[in-house]
Amino acid sequence: MDYEYYYNNAKNRYYDACSEINSKENRISELRNEKKRLINDINGYSAEITKYTAALDALEKAVKTRDDVVRSCDKSQSSIEEANVNFSGMVASSNVTAKNLSDVYKTDTRNKINGVYEQLNLKKSSLNTKIAELKRQKSDSETALSLRESEIRNANSDIGYWESVKHNSSIDMEYYKKKMEEDT
Repeated sequence: MDYEYYYNNAKNRYYDACSEINSKENRISELRNEKKRLINDINGYSAEITKYTAALDALEKAVKTRDDVVRSCDKSQSSIEEANVNFSGMVASSNVTAKNLSDVYKTDTRNKINGVYEQLNLKKSSLNTKIAELKRQKSDSETALSLRESEIRNANSDIGYWESVKHNSSIDMEYYKKKMEEDT
C-alpha cells in the first residue's frame, strides 16, 4: 500500500484547513470592525434623532402659540383703533394726507404673523423629513449589524468544522507516517 500518497493527502487537507481557519478568522476580524462602525453609526443616528425630535417638539410648541398671538393682536387692534381716531383728528387739522392706522397695522401685522408661522410650518416639515431619513438610516444600519452578527456566527461555525478537519488530518498524517516508517 502507498502510505506516502495517503500521508500527502492528509497533509494537504491539514494545510487547507489551516488556510480556511486563517481566512475565517480574518473575516471575523473584518466583520467585528464593521460591527463597531455600525454601532457607532446607530448611536450617532440615535443622538441626531433625539436632537431633531427635541427641536421639532419646541417648534410644535411655537406653532401652537399662533392662536394666542392672534388674540393678542386682536386685543391690541382696539387700542390702535382708538389711536387712529385721535390721529385722524390731528391730521384733519393739518395739510397731511390721513392714513388709517388700523388698516396699516392690522394688515401688516397679520401678514407678518402669517409669514412667521408659515416659516415655522416649513421648518417643521423639514424636521419631520430629516427625522424620517435618520430613522431609515438607523434601521438600515441595524439590519446591516444583524447581518454582520449572523456572518460572525456562521464564520465561527465554519472554523469549528475546519478545526475538526485539521484535527482529523493531523491524526491521519501521524498514522500514515508511522505506517511509512514501519515499511522501511
